[in-house]
Amino acid sequence: MGAQQKVWFITGTSSGFGKRLVHVVLARGDLVIATVRRREDLDVPEADRARVHVLVLDLLESEESIQKKADEALAVWGRVDVLVNNAGFGGKTLIQEASPETVLKQFHINVFGAFKVTNAILPSMRRRRSGLLVFIGSRSVFQANTPLGGLYIASKAAFHSLAETYEAELQALNVKVMIVAPGAFRTETIRKTPKAVELLADVVRGEGQATGRPVPRWLFLGNIAYDRVRTKCKEWEQALDDWEDVAKDLDFDKEPEE
Repeated sequence: MGAQQKVWFITGTSSGFGKRLVHVVLARGDLVIATVRRREDLDVPEADRARVHVLVLDLLESEESIQKKADEALAVWGRVDVLVNNAGFGGKTLIQEASPETVLKQFHINVFGAFKVTNAILPSMRRRRSGLLVFIGSRSVFQANTPLGGLYIASKAAFHSLAETYEAELQALNVKVMIVAPGAFRTETIRKTPKAVELLADVVRGEGQATGRPVPRWLFLGNIAYDRVRTKCKEWEQALDDWEDVAKDLDFDKEPEE
């Protein structure tokens, strides 16, 4: 292993953003532990296979099972430098018609699954006082008034909050946290790698377009993400301004001095 090589642990690499990220990371010369639900879901070129360890993992597995597989992954190259919580599930349903089982499935995958994987890898990062947790969130959290997407959006909002709390807990241990909110990108049936995936690798490695820039807490990717977040910020600012005169100063009145 080269001195500059990073070891990435990326969940959900059978398609989409995760699959593309694996190939970008390999192109940078790094090492990858890639999780899939079925071994045949990830095809790695022969020339790169020595730098990829494919791990069959389902986020619905028990905490004990995920810990065992995380330990297996850590033993491959002795460490994990970057954990990318990318795997997720986006069911569509009207909230008013959803069953508790449907809600639980959405949260078990998008929230509890990431929680189990993160907590399985974290002890090794804490011991080394080094590491980066990347949470691939969603710009849809900033446009929650979307019919059929409510359960997914709610799970991703919890995912974002979980990540921010991890950051607060880990600051003193030099383990960094980054929340990524991508816009809509084509990742399938195209030959070119999306610029968003290349930029993410730049930010993690501190090179290319990210040279000299610190790892941000939030990384918004693409026009759609920027538009939705700015619109939400304006809505919040307007709500604050509209009601500040009556809704801000609500402390108890000071008791008169005797």
